[in-house]
Amino acid sequence: MPSFISEAVWIPRRKSEGDSSSGRSVLQVVKARQSTEEKAEETRKIGSVFDREEPARPRKAGHQIDRQLAERKKEMDRMKQASRSQSMKSAKSAFIQKLEGDAPKTGGGTNLKRSFSTPARPGASRVPNASAVKDMLLRWCRSKTSGYDHVEISNFSTSWNDGMAFCALIHHFFPDAFDYESLDPKNKGHNFKLAFDTAEQKADVPQLLDVEDMVRMKCPDWKCVFTYLQCAYRQLHELDK
Repeated sequence: MPSFISEAVWIPRRKSEGDSSSGRSVLQVVKARQSTEEKAEETRKIGSVFDREEPARPRKAGHQIDRQLAERKKEMDRMKQASRSQSMKSAKSAFIQKLEGDAPKTGGGTNLKRSFSTPARPGASRVPNASAVKDMLLRWCRSKTSGYDHVEISNFSTSWNDGMAFCALIHHFFPDAFDYESLDPKNKGHNFKLAFDTAEQKADVPQLLDVEDMVRMKCPDWKCVFTYLQCAYRQLHELDK
């Protein structure tokens, strides 16, 4: 369709029969074009709801996310540590309960059922057998710590109160694990921790004794010490074969 200009220049001429109708047609086309352009402009202003951009949502800063992840990791570590401590306490409690159930009221030992027990005879007393087991375990400890300085084993209490006997026993089986000659009987905490950690790492002996409790007590509970040495014997005596 030919384009039209919006302004018209009128040149006087003689009126003819078709002049009035032609002029009206030109004005109608111009008005129609203007109306179409105005509608298009309004459409551009309004636009479609699907073309509008939503405001950007704020995002968390990177350091805030890192802090939340770090806090979550710390919480998980605390839960794991608490679970491990609870497991150790449960194992220690179970051993002590078993020991108290087997130990005679008048003796100072218990019955090592798996390693040393013998069939009981009708009417036979359990005390001699328990005492024999106690003496046998003491002899085993003495034989493995013979020749070590600062060690004199005669019981399951005061003979172990500075950690040197534990260190000597473990050092006998693992002489390359640490330097025994550098140990000091006065440094009890270091001695207990060294012995218990090495026994657990090298021979899978559970840490049934608490370092702080052992340091605090001049006369450790013989039942606790005996229970620990039971476990140590079961894990270590095979290494002598």
